[in-house]
Amino acid sequence: MHSRGQGGEQERELAARYRGWADALQFSHPMLSSSLLMEMAKTYEWEANRHDTEAGVRRRLRH
Repeated sequence: MHSRGQGGEQERELAARYRGWADALQFSHPMLSSSLLMEMAKTYEWEANRHDTEAGVRRRLRH
């Protein structure tokens, strides 16, 4: 079973995790690991914003 809360908090946590890994590998593996992980972080941030928007729409429709 998978459940999620309102908004994009889960995605923001994942984005922070990937961004941290990217920062840690920035100097030792700048081209492959760091850039790939940074793109993953950006994707999760985009998803977080999308979930925030959807949650806002659902709240407005309930009222």
